[in-house]
Amino acid sequence: MNTFNHLTKKYKLNPTKIQQEKFDFWLRRCKILYNVALEEKIEFYKKTNKYLNVYDQKRELVGIKDYDSSWKDVPNKCLQEIIFRVDDSFKKFFKGGGFPKFKYELRSIEFVKTDLRIKENELFLPKIKNKIKTFEVVKDGFSSGQLVKENNNYYLVCLYKKEVNIKLDNNNILGIDLGLKDLLTDSNGNKVKRFSKKLINSYLDRISDLNKSLSTKKGGSNRFKKVKKHLSTAYLSLRDSKNDYLHKESLKLIKNTKESIISLGDIDIKSIISNKKTNKGLTKSFYVNSLGIFKRMISYKSSKYNKICLLVNERMTSRTCSCCGNKNHSLKLSDRVYDCLKCENSIDRDVNAAINIKMLGSSKLSLDNFVLY
Repeated sequence: MNTFNHLTKKYKLNPTKIQQEKFDFWLRRCKILYNVALEEKIEFYKKTNKYLNVYDQKRELVGIKDYDSSWKDVPNKCLQEIIFRVDDSFKKFFKGGGFPKFKYELRSIEFVKTDLRIKENELFLPKIKNKIKTFEVVKDGFSSGQLVKENNNYYLVCLYKKEVNIKLDNNNILGIDLGLKDLLTDSNGNKVKRFSKKLINSYLDRISDLNKSLSTKKGGSNRFKKVKKHLSTAYLSLRDSKNDYLHKESLKLIKNTKESIISLGDIDIKSIISNKKTNKGLTKSFYVNSLGIFKRMISYKSSKYNKICLLVNERMTSRTCSCCGNKNHSLKLSDRVYDCLKCENSIDRDVNAAINIKMLGSSKLSLDNFVLY
């Protein structure tokens, strides 16, 4: 089977001060446009109970530039992509997603390939006369790019399309169940431990102490700023420590896995955390384990190493017998062994879920119109 994986590559930019100011200006204007376009869509729907077409909003860009000529300093394609981004967020809402929110800060703008001219470690963007230096050579062959701002640094994130030839075989697929007790369990019965709970608690205790100290300081004072800086450092240390462990384990998983296809449970962490019925302890566990980040790491690293990662709906996978398909609705989270009342199969709960996820991935591959993105 020939399919395509989409890979992203991040290149750090080395812009001049004037170029940085230009980037910040673009991001500010695109943020304003995003919020105005979103507000217009909401008001139009309230008044007419109809959906405002994206192309009607796109045509209004000409009037904005005539009203304020400074908008002409922003690349036209970037402004158009913002309109489509607003439209996508609205479509997701109508499909059952969260209501689109106004942006307090915009950290990325998109460029089409024709707007990006590359010459080794030099980048040329529209509306900027001088070349922009990059710290490494940008590879050609990308389909689109994003200008991203992170921690006052600027990056060019390019999207590449890579063809992968995979043998479709049930023996060539591995099911993976992500969890809280163990970081992951695969369909072969292998488990990966989550990172040190003692280490994470030390970071959380440090953050808690700094938050208490911050609450006693006068806002804007030197002591307040000092404690706030320490608090920011503590959060970064916690994030970096978790991400370092997750990067190592995800890379180890991809490299050591003989199977070319990975079927992964598409756990919806946002809906679990936002659910009022979810207790605080479980919400904290999801936050600490960073399963959503780990899922994304497995997904993009699979593409990098010529493997396919399938995301499947894992609903009821832990409560369904992997042998006979019988469902046990009374199974509790504390029950770590699945005992089937129908076929008397006794198996580890997480291994049972991983096998079911593998079978779901296998059934997804059997679709004639299967396309991977």
